[in-house]
Amino acid sequence: MTLILEFTIPSDVFPFGRAVSSENGGLVTLERLVPLGESRIPFLWVDRADYEEFEERLRASEIVKQFEALTRVDGSVLYYVEWYPEHETFLNGLYDAGATILKAEGDGTWEFA
Repeated sequence: MTLILEFTIPSDVFPFGRAVSSENGGLVTLERLVPLGESRIPFLWVDRADYEEFEERLRASEIVKQFEALTRVDGSVLYYVEWYPEHETFLNGLYDAGATILKAEGDGTWEFA
C-alpha cells in the first residue's frame, strides 16, 4: 500500500527548518535526487534570499557539518550541505518510518509531499 501525505509545518518547530530558513524571506527547495550515499538531503536551492545571512545561519547551526555554494542560476544558489543527522529528530522520524520526501520547500513555513 502506498500513502502520500502533504503537510505544512512552521520552520521554527524542527532543527532543519530553523537552520535553513531565512529571516529576510527567500525560498528554500530540497533538490530531488536518487540517494547514493548516507547523506540525507545533501542539495538545496535557495531563491530570493540574503545569501550572506543564509550562509551565516548555516555556519551557526548545530546540525550543519559543512556546506558549499556550488552554482548560481538566475538568482538562485545551489548548496551542498552535510548534516549531523542525530540532531534532526523530525526528518529522522520520516526516514525511520521508511518515508520518502517527494517535494519540500519552505519560506518560513515548510510544505512537504
